[in-house]
Amino acid sequence: MSNALKQRIRAGIVALAPVVLAAGFLLHPYVADFTDSAEAAAAVVSGPDRWAWAHVLIALGVVLTILAVFAIRLHLRNAGEDTWSFLTTGLITVGGGMLVALTGLEGLGGSVVAKAGGPVEAFYEAADEDWTWLFFVAIIVFSLGLLALAAAVRSSGVLSAASTWVVVAALIVGVIANFIPSSWATYVISAVAIVGFWILAASIWSSTETATSGRMS
Repeated sequence: MSNALKQRIRAGIVALAPVVLAAGFLLHPYVADFTDSAEAAAAVVSGPDRWAWAHVLIALGVVLTILAVFAIRLHLRNAGEDTWSFLTTGLITVGGGMLVALTGLEGLGGSVVAKAGGPVEAFYEAADEDWTWLFFVAIIVFSLGLLALAAAVRSSGVLSAASTWVVVAALIVGVIANFIPSSWATYVISAVAIVGFWILAASIWSSTETATSGRMS
């Protein structure tokens, strides 16, 4: 496989990751407050299959985000940035891995309980007691990874000044939204992730075209 093709695949992953994540968030039933077990249970009971598939898509989106961060890391390292981007991959992998596991347990577990006619609200009350601190740790680690990515993009110089600040602002807004337990915050995360990652995907793609043009000249 040529380097140009590898770069284009990486650019595709970076562009695809936020789209899959957004699809999962949009499919997810609206919940005004995820800390309200009764509200979450009502959303599950209203459509257990929709709830399960939304969480599958969200988990897949996080997995693709981890892969996308590795692709971005390679792009930034080629530009000479090898500190913040290295830190980013570790934090995003650990935090993202925890989020994938917890999202799967919460989504599929609630759906199974609902379809079996079990006490969904009691399930989520127990989950809140056992998993809330894990979610909080995962979000903190993942958010630190996003902040490290913002620092890496800013110091790498791979983007224009305007594009750099757009990406940095998008990542910071996404970090803030991560700590708001409401569906509307996930819509914000989807929007800023698409903006930030698509700019980076375009940069990776254009670097491939530049390298190809350089070899042909």
